[in-house]
Amino acid sequence: MTALPLLSDAAWRMTAAVNSLAFPGMAAVAFLVPRFVRDLASAADTARKRVAELEQDRSRALVHDLLVYLRLDRFAEADDQARAVMIAQAQAKHQQMRSYVDGIAHARSLEERVAAVLELHPSLAVRTKLETGRDVRLAEDALEHLERALDTALANVEQYAPGANVILSVRPEPGHVAVTVRDDGPGFDAASMRNGFGIGEILGRQLAGVGGTGVVESGPGAGTIVRIMVPMEQP
Repeated sequence: MTALPLLSDAAWRMTAAVNSLAFPGMAAVAFLVPRFVRDLASAADTARKRVAELEQDRSRALVHDLLVYLRLDRFAEADDQARAVMIAQAQAKHQQMRSYVDGIAHARSLEERVAAVLELHPSLAVRTKLETGRDVRLAEDALEHLERALDTALANVEQYAPGANVILSVRPEPGHVAVTVRDDGPGFDAASMRNGFGIGEILGRQLAGVGGTGVVESGPGAGTIVRIMVPMEQP
């Protein structure tokens, strides 16, 4: 038989001390790991919900933009010149929607996005003042919401002030880009008008979601001014 040496009292005490120190750490790890996993799963759920909300907002905005093209009675009642304008407008919107459906939309500069929106409103007499430069940088989501807000502003002019003269200005200001759409149409009483989807959502909540703002100023006989601001990316 082989005798195994017994641990001395000092060794037993050292082992017991080590175990007593290690146990709280192991218990803490056992507590923190499941909690970390739960927090991670909760954050993932929140992110998925936010993505779903953003996609729903985008889809609602696209449907809002398409509603005017479903008014076939407008096409039937229009003269040949108006029909030609409506056809060009519908073709531009079709191309925009096709790019969205096919997933082939490419990143465009601020100037290109402004030009694309103007193509959707060929019936408007718009004078543009673009003061952008290389130092103007906007995040993709800010650009998208700016494009959508500008489209809404021009669509409102087209619907409520046809024939009005429009001045569109785009200029950088400290920390943001300012876009102004000014028309000399009949205007309206802003205090008594209920905000629709375009003003309340696209120019309101959705712009606010990217740190921007949209303000509509008008009065009877005073035309309408839409002021849109979105933050610039910091260098």
